Amino acid sequence: MKGIGDTIGDIIGEKDMDLAGRLWKASETDNLAHSKFLRQILLSVDITAPLYFWSEMDTYKIGTTANSESTMHKLTKDAKSLSLDDFELNGDGKMDGYILHVIDALQAVSAAEYASEVERLRHLKQMLPTSYMQKRHWTANYEVVRNIYNQRKNHRLREWNTDFVNWVISLPYSDDFITRDIKSE
Repeated sequence: MKGIGDTIGDIIGEKDMDLAGRLWKASETDNLAHSKFLRQILLSVDITAPLYFWSEMDTYKIGTTANSESTMHKLTKDAKSLSLDDFELNGDGKMDGYILHVIDALQAVSAAEYASEVERLRHLKQMLPTSYMQKRHWTANYEVVRNIYNQRKNHRLREWNTDFVNWVISLPYSDDFITRDIKSE
C-alpha cells in the first residue's frame, strides 16, 4: 500500500468527550449498544492500494462507500507511462522483471489495432495483475473502522497488519474508541 490520506486533528470538545467516554464504558454491560455514537464519527480518505487489497476491502460494504480512479482510462490512454511504481512490489527486486514484462505487454496491447476500444479494454483488464495500484476515495465511520481493525489486525498481508493498522492507530481518538478493548478494563 503506497498511501492512506492524512487525518484531521482533534475535533471532539471536552463535554462531548466526557459523554463519549461514559457511553463507551456503558457499552461493556449492554453488548456495545451505547457505542452507536461511533457511527457519527465519519472518515473520508484517499487510499492507494493494490487490487488484491481492494478485493478484500470490498467485503466491508455496510457503512462504507468508495469511488476509484478509472482503471479503464489509465490503461487505454496512459499505458505508455506505466512503471514499476504503479504496482505493489516487495522491494526485493524478485518481481521486477515479471512486472516489467507485464508492462511491456500492456503497452503493446494499448498500441495495437483492435476492432473496438471495448475489445482492447477487455484484453488490458484481463492482463492486469492484482498488484496494480488503484486509488480510491473511501468513506466510513469509526464503528466500521473498529470492526475492520479488530478483524484484520492479525491478517497475513502487510497491507492489513501493518499499513492499515498503523493508519487506524494514527486517527484522532483511536486509542479511545477503536484500538482500546473495553472488555479488558
